[in-house]
Amino acid sequence: MADQDPAYKAAREKFLGLSLESTRKSYYPQLQMHLEAARDNERQLQLLIDSIPARISYVNAEERYVFVNREYEKVFGLQREQIVGKEVKEILGHDNYVKTERHLKEALRGKQVHFEYSFTDLHGESRWVEATFVPNIGLQGSVNGFYVLAVDLTERKRAEEEREKLQTQLIQAQKIEAIGKLAGGVAHDLNNLLFPILGYSEMMLEDPSLDDVRREAIGAIMQAGFRARDLVRQLLAFSRKQTLEYKPLDLNKAVADFEKLLRRTIREDIEIRILPAPDVPLVMADIGQVEQVLMNLAINAQDAMPDGGCLTIETAPAELDAQYAATHRDVKPGAYVRLAVSDTGCGMDAEISHRLFEPFFSTKGEKGTGLGLATVHGIVKQHGGHIWVYSEVGKGTTFKVYLPLSEKANHEEKNDDKETAALHGTENILLVEDDEQARRLGMAMLERQGYSVLAAADGRIALDLLEKHDGPLHLLLTDVILPGMNGRELAAKIVEKYPELKVLFMSGYTDNVIGHHGVLEKGVNFIQKPFTINALAAKIREVL
Repeated sequence: MADQDPAYKAAREKFLGLSLESTRKSYYPQLQMHLEAARDNERQLQLLIDSIPARISYVNAEERYVFVNREYEKVFGLQREQIVGKEVKEILGHDNYVKTERHLKEALRGKQVHFEYSFTDLHGESRWVEATFVPNIGLQGSVNGFYVLAVDLTERKRAEEEREKLQTQLIQAQKIEAIGKLAGGVAHDLNNLLFPILGYSEMMLEDPSLDDVRREAIGAIMQAGFRARDLVRQLLAFSRKQTLEYKPLDLNKAVADFEKLLRRTIREDIEIRILPAPDVPLVMADIGQVEQVLMNLAINAQDAMPDGGCLTIETAPAELDAQYAATHRDVKPGAYVRLAVSDTGCGMDAEISHRLFEPFFSTKGEKGTGLGLATVHGIVKQHGGHIWVYSEVGKGTTFKVYLPLSEKANHEEKNDDKETAALHGTENILLVEDDEQARRLGMAMLERQGYSVLAAADGRIALDLLEKHDGPLHLLLTDVILPGMNGRELAAKIVEKYPELKVLFMSGYTDNVIGHHGVLEKGVNFIQKPFTINALAAKIREVL
Protein backbone atom coordinates (compact mmCIF):
# COMPACT_ATOMS: atom_id res chain seq x y z
CA MET A 1 0.00 0.00 0.00
CA ALA A 2 1.08 3.56 -0.69
CA ASP A 3 1.23 4.53 2.97
CA GLN A 4 3.77 1.71 3.51
CA ASP A 5 5.98 2.79 0.63
CA PRO A 6 9.24 4.20 2.09
CA ALA A 7 9.40 6.84 -0.59
CA TYR A 8 5.82 7.90 0.09
CA LYS A 9 6.41 8.07 3.82
CA ALA A 10 9.50 10.20 3.38
CA ALA A 11 7.69 12.54 1.03
CA ARG A 12 4.71 12.80 3.44
CA GLU A 13 6.92 13.59 6.46
CA LYS A 14 8.79 16.21 4.52
CA PHE A 15 5.52 17.85 3.48
CA LEU A 16 4.08 17.84 6.98
CA GLY A 17 7.26 19.26 8.46
CA LEU A 18 7.28 22.04 5.95
CA SER A 19 3.58 22.70 6.64
CA LEU A 20 4.08 22.85 10.40
CA GLU A 21 7.10 25.08 10.05
CA SER A 22 5.23 27.27 7.68
CA THR A 23 2.20 27.39 9.94
CA ARG A 24 4.38 28.18 12.97
CA LYS A 25 6.15 30.98 11.16
CA SER A 26 2.88 32.40 9.86
CA TYR A 27 0.58 32.20 12.94
CA TYR A 28 2.81 32.02 16.01
CA PRO A 29 3.50 35.80 16.22
CA GLN A 30 -0.25 36.49 16.07
CA LEU A 31 -0.95 33.87 18.70
CA GLN A 32 1.79 35.27 20.93
CA MET A 33 0.34 38.77 20.53
CA HIS A 34 -3.14 37.59 21.54
CA LEU A 35 -1.77 35.78 24.57
CA GLU A 36 0.07 38.91 25.72
CA ALA A 37 -3.06 40.98 25.20
CA ALA A 38 -5.07 38.52 27.29
CA ARG A 39 -2.49 38.61 30.06
CA ASP A 40 -2.48 42.42 29.95
CA ASN A 41 -6.27 42.51 30.17
CA GLU A 42 -6.12 40.16 33.12
CA ARG A 43 -3.61 42.42 34.88
CA GLN A 44 -5.76 45.50 34.16
CA LEU A 45 -8.84 43.73 35.45
CA GLN A 46 -6.94 42.66 38.57
CA LEU A 47 -5.78 46.26 39.18
CA LEU A 48 -9.31 47.54 38.68
CA ILE A 49 -10.85 45.02 41.06
CA ASP A 50 -8.10 45.60 43.64
CA SER A 51 -8.75 49.36 43.54
CA ILE A 52 -12.47 48.98 44.36
CA PRO A 53 -13.12 49.80 48.06
CA ALA A 54 -15.27 46.72 48.50
CA ARG A 55 -14.63 43.05 49.18
CA ILE A 56 -14.86 41.07 45.94
CA SER A 57 -14.37 37.33 45.72
CA TYR A 58 -15.40 34.23 43.78
CA VAL A 59 -16.40 31.02 45.57
CA ASN A 60 -16.79 27.68 43.76
CA ALA A 61 -19.47 25.01 44.25
CA GLU A 62 -17.34 23.37 46.97
CA GLU A 63 -17.44 26.63 48.96
CA ARG A 64 -13.78 27.29 48.36
CA TYR A 65 -12.27 30.62 47.39
CA VAL A 66 -11.07 30.87 43.79
CA PHE A 67 -10.36 34.57 43.73
CA VAL A 68 -10.25 37.50 46.22
CA ASN A 69 -9.28 41.14 45.77
CA ARG A 70 -6.92 43.30 47.82
CA GLU A 71 -9.68 44.68 50.08
CA TYR A 72 -10.54 41.12 51.11
CA GLU A 73 -6.94 40.58 52.15
CA LYS A 74 -6.97 43.74 54.31
CA VAL A 75 -10.13 42.78 56.19
CA PHE A 76 -8.80 39.40 57.28
CA GLY A 77 -5.10 40.29 57.41
CA LEU A 78 -4.13 37.46 55.02
CA GLN A 79 -2.30 37.23 51.69
CA ARG A 80 -4.22 36.13 48.60
CA GLU A 81 -2.31 32.87 48.51
CA GLN A 82 -3.44 32.13 52.08
CA ILE A 83 -7.12 32.53 51.13
CA VAL A 84 -7.46 31.01 47.65
CA GLY A 85 -8.28 27.31 47.85
CA LYS A 86 -9.48 27.52 51.47
CA GLU A 87 -13.07 26.91 52.56
CA VAL A 88 -15.22 29.95 53.29
CA LYS A 89 -15.94 28.72 56.81
CA GLU A 90 -12.22 28.43 57.55
CA ILE A 91 -11.51 32.04 56.56
CA LEU A 92 -14.65 33.67 58.02
CA GLY A 93 -14.65 31.73 61.27
CA HIS A 94 -17.61 29.86 62.73
CA ASP A 95 -19.61 32.85 64.08
CA ASN A 96 -19.31 34.92 60.90
CA TYR A 97 -20.02 31.90 58.70
CA VAL A 98 -23.26 31.12 60.57
CA LYS A 99 -24.55 34.62 59.74
CA THR A 100 -24.02 34.09 55.99
CA GLU A 101 -24.60 30.31 55.60
CA ARG A 102 -28.27 30.51 54.61
CA HIS A 103 -27.57 33.11 51.91
CA LEU A 104 -24.55 31.15 50.67
CA LYS A 105 -26.67 28.02 50.18
CA GLU A 106 -29.29 30.04 48.30
CA ALA A 107 -26.60 31.39 45.94
CA LEU A 108 -25.39 27.84 45.22
CA ARG A 109 -28.96 26.94 44.30
CA GLY A 110 -28.89 29.66 41.64
CA LYS A 111 -30.59 32.52 43.51
CA GLN A 112 -29.10 36.02 43.66
CA VAL A 113 -29.25 37.29 47.25
CA HIS A 114 -28.74 40.71 48.82
CA PHE A 115 -28.54 41.21 52.60
CA GLU A 116 -26.88 43.09 55.47
CA TYR A 117 -25.07 41.51 58.38
CA SER A 118 -22.52 42.29 61.05
CA PHE A 119 -19.22 40.45 61.29
CA THR A 120 -16.16 40.59 63.50
CA ASP A 121 -12.94 41.68 61.79
CA LEU A 122 -9.38 40.62 62.65
CA HIS A 123 -9.18 43.35 65.33
CA GLY A 124 -12.28 41.97 67.07
CA GLU A 125 -14.33 45.01 66.06
CA SER A 126 -17.91 44.52 64.93
CA ARG A 127 -18.55 45.91 61.45
CA TRP A 128 -21.67 46.09 59.28
CA VAL A 129 -21.58 44.82 55.69
CA GLU A 130 -23.98 44.95 52.75
CA ALA A 131 -23.37 41.79 50.66
CA THR A 132 -24.57 40.59 47.24
CA PHE A 133 -24.12 36.96 46.09
CA VAL A 134 -24.42 36.47 42.29
CA PRO A 135 -24.49 32.81 41.13
CA ASN A 136 -22.31 31.71 38.18
CA ILE A 137 -24.58 29.43 36.12
CA GLY A 138 -22.95 27.24 33.42
CA LEU A 139 -24.28 26.32 29.93
CA GLN A 140 -25.93 23.17 31.25
CA GLY A 141 -27.73 25.13 33.98
CA SER A 142 -25.51 23.93 36.78
CA VAL A 143 -24.17 26.42 39.37
CA ASN A 144 -20.39 26.52 39.23
CA GLY A 145 -20.07 28.98 42.14
CA PHE A 146 -20.96 32.57 42.96
CA TYR A 147 -19.45 36.05 42.97
CA VAL A 148 -19.45 38.10 46.18
CA LEU A 149 -19.57 41.90 46.44
CA ALA A 150 -19.47 43.17 50.03
CA VAL A 151 -19.56 46.91 50.95
CA ASP A 152 -18.66 48.18 54.45
CA LEU A 153 -21.61 50.05 56.02
CA THR A 154 -20.09 50.63 59.46
CA GLU A 155 -19.60 54.40 59.18
CA ARG A 156 -23.02 54.85 57.62
CA LYS A 157 -24.62 52.81 60.39
CA ARG A 158 -22.83 54.86 63.02
CA ALA A 159 -23.97 58.07 61.35
CA GLU A 160 -27.55 56.77 61.29
CA GLU A 161 -27.35 55.84 64.97
CA GLU A 162 -25.99 59.30 65.82
CA ARG A 163 -28.71 60.94 63.74
CA GLU A 164 -31.35 58.83 65.49
CA LYS A 165 -29.87 59.75 68.86
CA LEU A 166 -29.94 63.45 67.98
CA GLN A 167 -33.51 63.08 66.72
CA THR A 168 -34.50 61.49 70.04
CA GLN A 169 -32.82 64.32 71.93
CA LEU A 170 -34.62 66.87 69.74
CA ILE A 171 -38.00 65.24 70.39
CA GLN A 172 -37.20 65.15 74.10
CA ALA A 173 -36.22 68.82 74.08
CA GLN A 174 -39.38 69.73 72.18
CA LYS A 175 -41.46 67.74 74.66
CA ILE A 176 -39.90 69.55 77.60
CA GLU A 177 -40.28 72.90 75.82
CA ALA A 178 -43.96 72.24 75.12
CA ILE A 179 -44.65 71.28 78.73
CA GLY A 180 -42.60 74.25 79.86
CA LYS A 181 -44.72 76.62 77.78
CA LEU A 182 -47.85 75.07 79.24
CA ALA A 183 -46.46 75.36 82.76
CA GLY A 184 -45.39 78.95 82.19
CA GLY A 185 -48.80 79.81 80.82
CA VAL A 186 -50.71 78.53 83.84
CA ALA A 187 -48.12 79.41 86.52
CA HIS A 188 -49.21 83.03 86.89
CA ASP A 189 -52.91 82.22 87.35
CA LEU A 190 -52.19 79.29 89.66
CA ASN A 191 -49.81 81.36 91.78
CA ASN A 192 -52.36 84.17 92.07
CA LEU A 193 -54.95 81.62 93.22
CA LEU A 194 -52.56 80.01 95.69
CA PHE A 195 -51.39 83.33 97.11
CA PRO A 196 -54.60 84.09 99.07
CA ILE A 197 -55.08 80.40 99.99
CA LEU A 198 -51.69 80.23 101.65
CA GLY A 199 -51.66 83.78 102.97
CA TYR A 200 -55.04 83.74 104.69
CA SER A 201 -54.44 80.22 106.01
CA GLU A 202 -51.18 81.36 107.56
CA MET A 203 -52.82 84.39 109.16
CA MET A 204 -55.75 82.36 110.50
CA LEU A 205 -53.47 79.75 112.04
CA GLU A 206 -51.90 82.46 114.18
CA ASP A 207 -55.26 83.30 115.74
CA PRO A 208 -55.03 82.11 119.38
CA SER A 209 -58.82 81.73 119.65
CA LEU A 210 -58.94 78.88 117.13
CA ASP A 211 -60.03 75.51 118.50
CA ASP A 212 -58.17 72.34 117.55
CA VAL A 213 -60.73 71.19 114.97
CA ARG A 214 -60.61 74.46 113.01
CA ARG A 215 -56.84 74.68 113.36
CA GLU A 216 -56.47 71.19 111.93
CA ALA A 217 -58.82 71.99 109.02
CA ILE A 218 -57.00 75.22 108.17
CA GLY A 219 -53.69 73.40 108.46
CA ALA A 220 -54.89 70.81 105.95
CA ILE A 221 -55.91 73.60 103.54
CA MET A 222 -52.51 75.20 103.91
CA GLN A 223 -50.68 71.91 103.32
CA ALA A 224 -52.72 71.28 100.18
CA GLY A 225 -51.80 74.78 99.02
CA PHE A 226 -48.11 74.11 99.62
CA ARG A 227 -48.32 70.86 97.62
CA ALA A 228 -50.01 72.68 94.75
CA ARG A 229 -47.33 75.39 94.86
CA ASP A 230 -44.58 72.78 94.85
CA LEU A 231 -46.17 71.03 91.87
CA VAL A 232 -46.12 74.28 89.89
CA ARG A 233 -42.50 74.80 90.88
CA GLN A 234 -41.63 71.25 89.79
CA LEU A 235 -43.16 71.86 86.38
CA LEU A 236 -41.26 75.12 86.04
CA ALA A 237 -38.04 73.58 87.34
CA PHE A 238 -37.77 70.69 84.90
CA SER A 239 -38.76 73.02 82.05
CA ARG A 240 -36.02 75.40 83.34
CA LYS A 241 -38.38 78.36 83.64
CA GLN A 242 -38.27 78.72 87.42
CA THR A 243 -37.15 82.11 88.72
CA LEU A 244 -34.15 81.46 90.93
CA GLU A 245 -32.26 83.59 93.41
CA TYR A 246 -28.60 82.75 92.96
CA LYS A 247 -26.27 83.39 95.89
CA PRO A 248 -22.86 82.06 96.92
CA LEU A 249 -23.71 78.86 98.78
CA ASP A 250 -21.71 76.61 101.09
CA LEU A 251 -22.92 73.17 100.00
CA ASN A 252 -21.62 71.54 103.19
CA LYS A 253 -23.69 73.91 105.31
CA ALA A 254 -26.73 73.46 103.08
CA VAL A 255 -26.54 69.66 103.46
CA ALA A 256 -25.95 69.91 107.23
CA ASP A 257 -28.94 72.24 107.68
CA PHE A 258 -31.12 69.95 105.56
CA GLU A 259 -30.14 66.79 107.41
CA LYS A 260 -32.62 67.38 110.26
CA LEU A 261 -35.57 67.62 107.84
CA LEU A 262 -34.25 64.64 105.90
CA ARG A 263 -34.16 62.44 109.00
CA ARG A 264 -37.79 63.33 109.76
CA THR A 265 -38.79 62.47 106.18
CA ILE A 266 -36.87 59.26 105.42
CA ARG A 267 -37.97 55.96 107.01
CA GLU A 268 -36.22 54.89 110.20
CA ASP A 269 -34.96 51.62 108.66
CA ILE A 270 -32.70 53.63 106.35
CA GLU A 271 -29.35 54.80 107.70
CA ILE A 272 -28.33 58.31 106.58
CA ARG A 273 -24.63 59.08 106.23
CA ILE A 274 -23.42 62.63 105.57
CA LEU A 275 -19.81 62.75 104.33
CA PRO A 276 -18.77 66.37 103.64
CA ALA A 277 -15.29 67.01 102.24
CA PRO A 278 -13.30 69.71 104.03
CA ASP A 279 -12.77 73.10 102.38
CA VAL A 280 -15.42 72.71 99.70
CA PRO A 281 -15.59 75.92 97.58
CA LEU A 282 -18.77 77.96 97.36
CA VAL A 283 -21.19 77.40 94.50
CA MET A 284 -23.59 79.90 92.95
CA ALA A 285 -27.00 78.39 93.61
CA ASP A 286 -30.55 78.84 94.84
CA ILE A 287 -30.75 77.22 98.29
CA GLY A 288 -34.40 76.23 97.88
CA GLN A 289 -33.73 74.44 94.62
CA VAL A 290 -30.66 72.64 96.01
CA GLU A 291 -32.83 71.41 98.90
CA GLN A 292 -35.43 70.22 96.38
CA VAL A 293 -32.73 68.27 94.49
CA LEU A 294 -31.62 66.65 97.76
CA MET A 295 -35.18 65.79 98.77
CA ASN A 296 -36.14 64.32 95.39
CA LEU A 297 -33.00 62.18 95.21
CA ALA A 298 -33.45 61.06 98.82
CA ILE A 299 -37.10 60.07 98.25
CA ASN A 300 -36.13 58.09 95.14
CA ALA A 301 -33.38 56.38 97.12
CA GLN A 302 -35.87 55.50 99.86
CA ASP A 303 -38.26 53.96 97.31
CA ALA A 304 -35.38 51.87 95.94
CA MET A 305 -34.77 50.39 99.45
CA PRO A 306 -38.13 48.93 100.54
CA ASP A 307 -36.37 46.65 103.05
CA GLY A 308 -34.06 49.32 104.42
CA GLY A 309 -30.50 50.23 103.55
CA CYS A 310 -28.08 53.11 103.59
CA LEU A 311 -28.42 56.58 102.05
CA THR A 312 -25.11 58.41 101.64
CA ILE A 313 -24.70 62.10 100.78
CA GLU A 314 -21.19 63.29 99.94
CA THR A 315 -19.62 66.57 98.84
CA ALA A 316 -16.22 67.08 97.22
CA PRO A 317 -14.40 69.48 94.90
CA ALA A 318 -14.25 68.20 91.32
CA GLU A 319 -12.49 69.15 88.10
CA LEU A 320 -14.20 68.23 84.83
CA ASP A 321 -11.59 68.37 82.08
CA ALA A 322 -11.93 68.69 78.30
CA GLN A 323 -11.76 64.92 77.85
CA TYR A 324 -14.74 64.44 80.19
CA ALA A 325 -16.65 67.25 78.48
CA ALA A 326 -16.04 65.65 75.06
CA THR A 327 -17.89 62.50 76.12
CA HIS A 328 -20.69 64.19 78.10
CA ARG A 329 -23.15 66.44 76.30
CA ASP A 330 -23.54 70.09 77.43
CA VAL A 331 -20.67 69.88 79.94
CA LYS A 332 -18.24 72.79 80.15
CA PRO A 333 -14.73 72.01 81.42
CA GLY A 334 -13.89 73.67 84.71
CA ALA A 335 -14.05 73.54 88.49
CA TYR A 336 -17.18 72.18 90.18
CA VAL A 337 -18.42 70.91 93.51
CA ARG A 338 -19.77 67.36 93.36
CA LEU A 339 -22.85 66.43 95.37
CA ALA A 340 -23.25 62.64 95.35
CA VAL A 341 -26.36 60.83 96.61
CA SER A 342 -26.00 57.02 96.80
CA ASP A 343 -28.23 54.19 97.95
CA THR A 344 -27.85 50.45 98.49
CA GLY A 345 -31.16 49.65 96.81
CA CYS A 346 -32.38 47.53 93.93
CA GLY A 347 -30.57 49.51 91.21
CA MET A 348 -31.63 49.91 87.58
CA ASP A 349 -30.81 48.39 84.23
CA ALA A 350 -29.43 50.39 81.30
CA GLU A 351 -32.82 50.86 79.63
CA ILE A 352 -34.37 52.49 82.71
CA SER A 353 -31.26 54.60 83.37
CA HIS A 354 -31.47 55.90 79.81
CA ARG A 355 -35.04 57.18 80.33
CA LEU A 356 -34.58 58.29 83.93
CA PHE A 357 -34.86 62.05 83.41
CA GLU A 358 -37.78 61.97 80.99
CA PRO A 359 -40.79 63.95 82.24
CA PHE A 360 -43.65 61.70 83.35
CA PHE A 361 -41.51 58.53 83.11
CA SER A 362 -41.88 56.61 86.39
CA THR A 363 -40.97 53.16 87.66
CA LYS A 364 -43.47 53.51 90.53
CA GLY A 365 -46.62 52.86 88.50
CA GLU A 366 -49.62 54.87 89.66
CA LYS A 367 -47.74 55.98 92.77
CA GLY A 368 -45.33 58.16 90.80
CA THR A 369 -45.84 61.32 88.73
CA GLY A 370 -42.59 61.00 86.81
CA LEU A 371 -41.68 64.59 87.72
CA GLY A 372 -39.15 64.01 90.51
CA LEU A 373 -35.99 63.29 88.52
CA ALA A 374 -37.12 65.43 85.60
CA THR A 375 -37.32 68.27 88.13
CA VAL A 376 -33.83 67.48 89.43
CA HIS A 377 -32.47 67.47 85.88
CA GLY A 378 -34.12 70.81 85.11
CA ILE A 379 -32.81 72.45 88.29
CA VAL A 380 -29.26 71.23 87.72
CA LYS A 381 -29.24 72.40 84.10
CA GLN A 382 -30.72 75.77 85.08
CA HIS A 383 -27.79 76.17 87.48
CA GLY A 384 -25.35 75.50 84.65
CA GLY A 385 -24.45 72.17 86.20
CA HIS A 386 -24.34 68.53 85.15
CA ILE A 387 -25.94 65.38 86.54
CA TRP A 388 -24.72 61.83 85.96
CA VAL A 389 -26.13 58.51 87.20
CA TYR A 390 -24.52 55.11 87.66
CA SER A 391 -26.58 52.07 88.60
CA GLU A 392 -26.48 48.28 88.45
CA VAL A 393 -29.34 45.92 89.15
CA GLY A 394 -29.03 44.71 92.73
CA LYS A 395 -26.07 46.97 93.51
CA GLY A 396 -27.66 50.35 94.17
CA THR A 397 -27.55 53.73 92.45
CA THR A 398 -25.38 56.84 92.65
CA PHE A 399 -26.41 60.27 91.37
CA LYS A 400 -23.60 62.79 90.96
CA VAL A 401 -24.57 66.45 90.66
CA TYR A 402 -21.85 68.87 89.55
CA LEU A 403 -22.48 72.55 90.37
CA PRO A 404 -20.16 75.30 89.04
CA LEU A 405 -18.21 77.38 91.52
CA SER A 406 -19.30 80.82 92.61
CA GLU A 407 -17.28 83.75 91.31
CA LYS A 408 -16.75 84.54 94.98
CA ALA A 409 -15.56 81.02 95.73
CA ASN A 410 -12.24 82.22 97.12
CA HIS A 411 -13.87 84.58 99.53
CA GLU A 412 -15.71 83.79 102.70
CA GLU A 413 -19.46 83.85 102.41
CA LYS A 414 -21.03 86.71 104.27
CA ASN A 415 -23.01 84.84 106.84
CA ASP A 416 -25.61 86.88 108.64
CA ASP A 417 -26.57 84.71 111.58
CA LYS A 418 -28.51 87.42 113.34
CA GLU A 419 -31.99 86.39 114.29
CA THR A 420 -34.52 88.17 112.12
CA ALA A 421 -36.77 88.95 115.05
CA ALA A 422 -37.31 92.50 113.85
CA LEU A 423 -39.42 91.68 110.80
CA HIS A 424 -41.87 94.47 111.65
CA GLY A 425 -41.58 98.05 110.44
CA THR A 426 -43.34 101.39 110.40
CA GLU A 427 -42.38 102.62 106.93
CA ASN A 428 -44.80 103.75 104.23
CA ILE A 429 -45.30 101.24 101.44
CA LEU A 430 -47.11 101.62 98.11
CA LEU A 431 -48.60 98.28 97.02
CA VAL A 432 -49.58 97.94 93.35
CA GLU A 433 -51.37 94.70 92.42
CA ASP A 434 -54.04 94.25 89.74
CA ASP A 435 -55.57 91.07 91.23
CA GLU A 436 -58.07 92.16 93.88
CA GLN A 437 -57.69 89.12 96.15
CA ALA A 438 -53.90 89.35 96.02
CA ARG A 439 -54.04 93.10 96.67
CA ARG A 440 -56.30 92.72 99.73
CA LEU A 441 -54.11 89.94 101.09
CA GLY A 442 -50.96 91.98 100.49
CA MET A 443 -52.45 94.91 102.42
CA ALA A 444 -53.38 92.62 105.32
CA MET A 445 -49.88 91.12 105.41
CA LEU A 446 -48.14 94.48 105.38
CA GLU A 447 -50.43 96.10 107.94
CA ARG A 448 -50.01 93.05 110.17
CA GLN A 449 -46.27 93.75 110.15
CA GLY A 450 -46.85 97.39 111.17
CA TYR A 451 -46.46 99.18 107.84
CA SER A 452 -48.61 102.03 106.54
CA VAL A 453 -50.00 100.94 103.17
CA LEU A 454 -51.26 102.68 100.06
CA ALA A 455 -52.83 100.21 97.63
CA ALA A 456 -53.56 100.59 93.90
CA ALA A 457 -54.81 98.29 91.12
CA ASP A 458 -52.59 99.73 88.38
CA GLY A 459 -49.94 102.33 87.64
CA ARG A 460 -52.30 105.19 86.81
CA ILE A 461 -54.18 104.82 90.10
CA ALA A 462 -50.87 104.57 91.96
CA LEU A 463 -49.62 107.83 90.50
CA ASP A 464 -52.93 109.52 91.36
CA LEU A 465 -52.61 108.34 94.97
CA LEU A 466 -49.11 109.76 95.22
CA GLU A 467 -50.33 113.15 93.98
CA LYS A 468 -52.47 113.35 97.12
CA HIS A 469 -49.86 111.81 99.43
CA ASP A 470 -47.85 114.38 101.39
CA GLY A 471 -45.74 112.09 103.57
CA PRO A 472 -42.60 110.10 102.76
CA LEU A 473 -42.61 106.89 100.72
CA HIS A 474 -40.08 104.23 101.62
CA LEU A 475 -40.92 101.21 99.45
CA LEU A 476 -42.78 100.39 96.26
CA LEU A 477 -44.04 96.78 96.25
CA THR A 478 -45.37 96.19 92.73
CA ASP A 479 -46.37 93.35 90.46
CA VAL A 480 -44.27 93.17 87.29
CA ILE A 481 -47.13 92.70 84.83
CA LEU A 482 -49.78 95.41 85.17
CA PRO A 483 -52.46 96.72 82.82
CA GLY A 484 -51.46 99.82 80.91
CA MET A 485 -48.08 100.41 82.57
CA ASN A 486 -45.77 97.64 83.77
CA GLY A 487 -44.07 97.62 87.14
CA ARG A 488 -40.69 98.70 85.79
CA GLU A 489 -42.13 101.74 84.04
CA LEU A 490 -44.13 102.68 87.14
CA ALA A 491 -41.06 102.44 89.35
CA ALA A 492 -39.10 104.72 87.01
CA LYS A 493 -41.80 107.41 87.23
CA ILE A 494 -42.12 107.26 91.02
CA VAL A 495 -38.36 107.34 91.61
CA GLU A 496 -38.28 110.73 89.89
CA LYS A 497 -40.32 112.11 92.81
CA TYR A 498 -38.80 109.89 95.53
CA PRO A 499 -35.10 109.42 94.61
CA GLU A 500 -34.38 107.36 97.76
CA LEU A 501 -37.27 105.00 97.13
CA LYS A 502 -36.63 101.26 97.41
CA VAL A 503 -38.42 98.95 94.96
CA LEU A 504 -39.43 95.32 95.40
CA PHE A 505 -40.94 93.53 92.39
CA MET A 506 -43.19 90.48 92.67
CA SER A 507 -44.74 88.14 90.12
CA GLY A 508 -46.26 84.73 89.55
CA TYR A 509 -44.93 84.62 85.98
CA THR A 510 -41.90 82.65 84.85
CA ASP A 511 -38.46 84.19 84.38
CA ASN A 512 -38.86 84.48 80.58
CA VAL A 513 -41.88 86.78 80.94
CA ILE A 514 -40.37 88.77 83.79
CA GLY A 515 -37.03 89.07 81.96
CA HIS A 516 -38.86 90.47 78.93
CA HIS A 517 -39.99 93.38 81.13
CA GLY A 518 -36.44 94.15 82.24
CA VAL A 519 -36.83 93.10 85.88
CA LEU A 520 -34.40 90.21 86.20
CA GLU A 521 -31.31 92.39 86.02
CA LYS A 522 -28.47 92.23 88.46
CA GLY A 523 -29.24 94.08 91.69
CA VAL A 524 -33.02 94.20 91.16
CA ASN A 525 -35.07 93.05 94.18
CA PHE A 526 -37.61 90.37 93.37
CA ILE A 527 -39.88 87.89 95.22
CA GLN A 528 -41.75 85.03 93.55
CA LYS A 529 -45.47 84.57 94.25
CA PRO A 530 -46.94 82.84 96.14
CA PHE A 531 -44.96 83.73 99.27
CA THR A 532 -45.60 83.45 102.99
CA ILE A 533 -45.92 86.37 105.41
CA ASN A 534 -42.52 85.70 106.94
CA ALA A 535 -40.87 85.43 103.51
CA LEU A 536 -42.32 88.78 102.47
CA ALA A 537 -41.47 90.40 105.80
CA ALA A 538 -37.87 89.20 105.65
CA LYS A 539 -37.49 90.34 102.05
CA ILE A 540 -38.84 93.80 102.84
CA ARG A 541 -36.44 94.24 105.75
CA GLU A 542 -33.60 93.07 103.49
CA VAL A 543 -34.53 95.65 100.84
CA LEU A 544 -35.09 98.48 103.31
